Amino acid sequence: YSLIGDPAMRLKYPKYNVEAETFNDQPIDAENPPELKARQLVSLKGHIEDLDGKRIHDMSGFVHSLVYDAEESVTTHGNGEGDADSGLEMTYEEHSNRLYVGVDTLTNGEFNVKFKMPMEISNNYRPGLISLYAESAEKGFDAQGCTTDFYVYGYDETAELDTIGPDIRLMALNTAEFKDGQNVNEIPYFIAEVYDKSGINLSSVGIGHDMTLLLDGKETFSGLETFYTEDTEKTGYINYQMEELSEGPHTLRLRVWDNEGNSSVKTISFNVVKGLSPEVTRIYTDANPAKTEANFYIKHNRPDALVTVTISVYDMAGHQVWTTTSTGRSDMYTSMPVTWNLRDGAGVRVARGIYLYRASISTDGVNESTKAQRLAVADE
Repeated sequence: YSLIGDPAMRLKYPKYNVEAETFNDQPIDAENPPELKARQLVSLKGHIEDLDGKRIHDMSGFVHSLVYDAEESVTTHGNGEGDADSGLEMTYEEHSNRLYVGVDTLTNGEFNVKFKMPMEISNNYRPGLISLYAESAEKGFDAQGCTTDFYVYGYDETAELDTIGPDIRLMALNTAEFKDGQNVNEIPYFIAEVYDKSGINLSSVGIGHDMTLLLDGKETFSGLETFYTEDTEKTGYINYQMEELSEGPHTLRLRVWDNEGNSSVKTISFNVVKGLSPEVTRIYTDANPAKTEANFYIKHNRPDALVTVTISVYDMAGHQVWTTTSTGRSDMYTSMPVTWNLRDGAGVRVARGIYLYRASISTDGVNESTKAQRLAVADE
């Protein structure tokens, strides 16, 4: 990878470290590494410390964990032409098989991540990898860390048997309010909510146990594990941007497996309409009355889309006071904020009073406008 930037600028690394201490109360030690087995219930404990190794006790928030299977050797194809070194095969080590991804609570600088290992692992007795990131919005702290001082190997014969597949609680396009058979745009955004007490299988080692979407009974989309996240309640979410679809009726089937080899299936139907306008569900501001500035937001049904937003402000006589247009990537169902500094088009601060604001949103060249809302401007 090549990164282009200003060499004089320091990268914004977290100022603290996340230290993994134990797996199931066994110290994580390079000389005597713990072993994580298939189907095993795992408890990972750890803490936050500064760069000098001093523990931090006043940091609470969340810790994000990503567990990988044992490393594997990968050899390149050796393709290339044009120089003496081209065409050479090269072998390198990588952790490509994800086993768990989740978010857990961080309390007073300590955490305990609990998860179940999938039944299908590589079993090649080589180091695994866990990547950790912690954040505390209240304190503005963040921390990072990782460890490879453990192995992924073996099978837990004592694990509790589970024969029930995952619960697919939600399967929709563009918005959770989606109804079966509803009209959608040509490039809809797929969302799903799933849960299983044994955890959702993310491992790609087993054959046929991938998380998949089947379009119209014939076209399969695999690799959805990459787009899977989990919250502190162990509920999982799939957020996947579909490819452009042809106009007309379609069906979409989701298949999800749990860590015990059980699967569940759910199907929805929908109708693709070319040029379907976005649906604006709400426009609001974070300051009302506003004294120094107002940030406008639009909620809509085009998550993760590139949207163009126009905000216009009018006085009570209907005269336009200020307007601006900006384009950016939406944060799921909410547009990026559009800020008004309470000045008119000539740069003069507007008088105290009531103003009207209206927004229009454009995605894929299709526009949708909102109704006017009121905004009070107060003295500084």
